[in-house]
Amino acid sequence: MSQKRIIFVPENCRICRTCQFMCSFHHFHEFNPSKAFIRIYEDEEGNPHAEILDGCDSCLKCVESCPYGALRYE
Repeated sequence: MSQKRIIFVPENCRICRTCQFMCSFHHFHEFNPSKAFIRIYEDEEGNPHAEILDGCDSCLKCVESCPYGALRYE
């Protein structure tokens, strides 16, 4: 049985960074995306990408808060 993980669905992402804001608020009680354990960024063609950082504890605030369904837990 494989372990569940956060899955990024780039075609749904609008780079609003709501996931980053909610992660930082949950863990540090401030809206500061630079403190989040998820990073959303654009490549040179404008395509969205996500990186889950080592400090992530799978609290799923990012998944729950994404208004576009760009993050899943499976």
